[in-house]
Amino acid sequence: MTQVSMSTAYIIALVVMIVAFLAAYIIAGAIPFRPDDTGTTKRRLWFWLLAAVTPVVAFLINALYAGNISVPNIKDTYIFHSGISCACSCILYIVLGFIISKSSPNSKVGTWFN
Repeated sequence: MTQVSMSTAYIIALVVMIVAFLAAYIIAGAIPFRPDDTGTTKRRLWFWLLAAVTPVVAFLINALYAGNISVPNIKDTYIFHSGISCACSCILYIVLGFIISKSSPNSKVGTWFN
């Protein structure tokens, strides 16, 4: 029997969100500025692609972790909190991206929300 805390679901989702956000930031820095604005489109595409992938990956990791829980009631509660944590991580990813994008409008990440 695995000891589990519901906060584990939130921690896993937060870690996945941080990794995805750092990946988006690094990718945005790696895409060069271009006069025809294709760099802006690529940076924005990568930001939104990672925003969509973040909750899916977090839920899959939480579902794998929940597979080790043998008590059905605790397992159901953990899966419920996994869903909430995934939604929260996606919202936090977008809000954090918006804040960073608007705080540095002349940088590469500033093109995420133009």
